[in-house]
Amino acid sequence: MKKTNNLFVRIFGSFGLCTALLVGLFILTFLGTIQSAEEGLFSAQEKYFNSYGVIHHVGPLAIPLPGALTLMILLAINLFVGGFVRMRKSKRTLGVLIVHGGIAFLLLAGLVKMMGGIEGHVTLYEGQKASDFVSYDFWEVAVIDVQGDSSNNEWAAGDKVVRSLEGDDVRVLSGEGLPFDVHLQYFVPNASVMPKGPRWNSRFPVVDGFAIQEHKLNPESGGNFATVFATVVPKDSSVGTEGSTGILWGRTSVPFVVEWDGRPFSLQLRRERYPLPFEVQLETFTKKEHPRTRIASVFSSDVLRIEGDDRRPVHISMNEPLRENGLVMFQSSWGPADAPPGTPLFSTFAVVRNPSDKWPEYSCWVIALGMLITFGQRLRGYLNKQSKMRDAARGEVA
Repeated sequence: MKKTNNLFVRIFGSFGLCTALLVGLFILTFLGTIQSAEEGLFSAQEKYFNSYGVIHHVGPLAIPLPGALTLMILLAINLFVGGFVRMRKSKRTLGVLIVHGGIAFLLLAGLVKMMGGIEGHVTLYEGQKASDFVSYDFWEVAVIDVQGDSSNNEWAAGDKVVRSLEGDDVRVLSGEGLPFDVHLQYFVPNASVMPKGPRWNSRFPVVDGFAIQEHKLNPESGGNFATVFATVVPKDSSVGTEGSTGILWGRTSVPFVVEWDGRPFSLQLRRERYPLPFEVQLETFTKKEHPRTRIASVFSSDVLRIEGDDRRPVHISMNEPLRENGLVMFQSSWGPADAPPGTPLFSTFAVVRNPSDKWPEYSCWVIALGMLITFGQRLRGYLNKQSKMRDAARGEVA
């Protein structure tokens, strides 16, 4: 057993494995960067960096490669075994141990962001407010009581629910205060809803003369528009119960409306929403253009951060984000792009909710401390050695 353990430590704690993993990450970064120009940034990120394995195509060849997640897991094991288990612990290695601890903390920050981070956006015209931000690629089905109390008139099924619909699977959207159930079926991540004609077929049911036409996934983040079938049925109805059925489409602004006990309810498929810890109101959007062109050189926004009675002005640009308690909001775009002069413009903010937002900074300080200790020890050793050599030279002269 001891021999087996030593073999494990030698292999997984080796410097050679560390070098190979770093080379592998470099290759994935290079391939993912090149591929993002063809497939789009979001698609390349999911394929190369948020996966355990990837098939990279070079002409007719299909080359299997480990994904960045696999390499990062192995690198973390290598760091722990080689940097903490295998390394001798002494005053001379204190700095190196601290450096390894900082790198481990950096890897942990990336894992926490991947597992718990949320990305989205907020789009506002001047004077508008927002208390939540919207996902680029995740969807939810929302049921809204049109005449109900605004504080308790909405029920939703999130992305994990609707995206789990495969084949003839059915998921039930229900909730306290909702007088009916909604049976969800046939989720398609990118499609159009069109009048059903004789020249094309759909593998999904036709509803009131409309059917779903599927499309290939758009590689650009936010470029896909999903569809899902929703059937309104009485409470606790069994699967297959007939009811009022509609096709919900993420691209349309017209909801599917049903009446229940004389009350109107709207059903819609929309980008998944996440609450902000405060309200944000766009006060002024500023855009400067390159001379004699309509191409923006600089654009930024002045907003009000509102929390209760606290109203604080904040200037936001790409290089000056609003950063607070793990939430980062920065200027990402504006529009409409082809708007004539004098047309009101909207401002779009990218929002990232990352529990480990400041951890990379902390890890860099830890690594810097470890390097300072290590190089300080080396410098002191060198100076001591030089001092002894000078003393020896003086003794010989004497």
